[in-house]
Amino acid sequence: MTLLPVVGRELRVASRRPWNYWGRATAAAAAVIVCGWIMILEPGSNMTHLGAELFAVTTFLSFVFALLAGVVYCADALAVERREGTLGLLFLTDLRGHDVLLGKLAACSLGCIFQLGAALPVIAMSMLLGSVGVNEYLRMILVLGSTLFLSLSVGMFASTLSADGKRAAVLAVGLLVAVCGLIPALGGLGVWVGHKLGHDDNHLGLLWQSTCSWETPVPLYWRAFDDGFKGSERQFWQGIAFVWGVALVSLLWGSLRLPRLWQEKGLSPRRRGPTAWLEDWRWPTAGHRVGFRTRLLETSPLVWLAGRHWSRGVSVWVFLGGVAMLFLLIGSQVGSDWFELPTFLTVSILVHLVFKLWISAEAPRQFMDDRRSGAMELLVSTPLTVSNLVQGRMQAVRRQFEGPALLVLATDVVFLFAGLHKSGGDSKEWVAVWVGRMLLFVVDGYALAWTGVWVGMRTRGARSTLPVFFRVIVLPWLLILVLSTIAALLANSSNATFNGMGLTGAVVLWCCIGGVTDVFWITFCQQDLMRGFREYARLRPGEKKLRAKAA
Repeated sequence: MTLLPVVGRELRVASRRPWNYWGRATAAAAAVIVCGWIMILEPGSNMTHLGAELFAVTTFLSFVFALLAGVVYCADALAVERREGTLGLLFLTDLRGHDVLLGKLAACSLGCIFQLGAALPVIAMSMLLGSVGVNEYLRMILVLGSTLFLSLSVGMFASTLSADGKRAAVLAVGLLVAVCGLIPALGGLGVWVGHKLGHDDNHLGLLWQSTCSWETPVPLYWRAFDDGFKGSERQFWQGIAFVWGVALVSLLWGSLRLPRLWQEKGLSPRRRGPTAWLEDWRWPTAGHRVGFRTRLLETSPLVWLAGRHWSRGVSVWVFLGGVAMLFLLIGSQVGSDWFELPTFLTVSILVHLVFKLWISAEAPRQFMDDRRSGAMELLVSTPLTVSNLVQGRMQAVRRQFEGPALLVLATDVVFLFAGLHKSGGDSKEWVAVWVGRMLLFVVDGYALAWTGVWVGMRTRGARSTLPVFFRVIVLPWLLILVLSTIAALLANSSNATFNGMGLTGAVVLWCCIGGVTDVFWITFCQQDLMRGFREYARLRPGEKKLRAKAA
């Protein structure tokens, strides 16, 4: 009997995918660009300092990539098999759960390994500059490889928890956050409780350091450096063992769950759990539900269709409520030191980032699901025009995010005036930063919605969140990075037009670049959707566009 037959088959299939090789070339090019960018920005630094900075920046970016690879590459690996109903066919053979799971893991991990391996020679350049030893480099490779294995394993396990790809990705993020911080957080909570009860703080600190601080991959990265490794060798190897243990447990648990996932359960007459309780509170009788659905249908048929997933809109409010409760809870324990300018800005940045990622994930979802299930062909056969369909989908997105966005903007205004009060009312830069962020929050959200609807109709792949987020959010920052590099090159020349810009000028430049990018994508997506909507509706995700043959 062939050992792990699915692994061999999936590796042969993955080896013929062009993107694995293009991804490797892209990763190597990105690492070279980062290396060149560091050398350009610090031309006068000595080789030892330059090598240390190069090693720190490239390894940090590689660590972030390794930590998030499971969410991007593995969270939908088994979920798509469940959605398409092909998972049960695999178990009609003598395959077992670990055969299928390891085969999918091999197919998903090949591209990640190629991309991470392409960056390693660039990271090794720091050894040639004399700032990094061989042992430090090998420890970092061990940490990066272990983190990548952990992320992919957790992503595969999350893929067994839900048939919805986006929900599986959210679960993968939650599991990674738990792996990275749950045990240290519980240990820190124990230290805080012990401090409140009057126990010795030094003893509690030593207990937390010896039992909780190493059980996460994040400090493991810092301990891979020589400065962090000295004196903490035991914690380093314990951290490696913890990472591999969690990864193997995730794979084992996923293998045990997998054979039972293909069996379809009978339809329940009603939902259960907290969702059912919330439904009973929101619609006590059938008449209330009919009235709610009637109002949605009067707004737009697309809003009515999206109303089936009403919990998605409620989850945005739940998230904002949780952030507010956590913010006030920490403030009640820390005191006035918590309500300072850095706290206001950090919390607002994180909320804006999560909000934009959420819009990027939700905007293309409905059209992608309709194309995949064939419902889009039914929609275009109705008397609804293309404008009705597109505008209806935009109304559904606005209905889900408009209210929470207004609350976020109101909170930003409160933070703005609270910061002015803290600074004595004389901070033009503070006002410029907050006004610029609030303006871009609105325009970015509108651009993300339009780009998401367009990607939901246009994409042929299974991923939609990252393409939307890259076009609207990441691309302007890359343009700003290019301009800052040009400014650094011109800093010592007579044509240095970027000198003396200041923070206010930088905010204006950022708003201009972001606004122009948003306007471009809004205009382009609107025109392309109106022009080619029916042609895109004929193709399902994964199908190639049919080319007309010459007569």
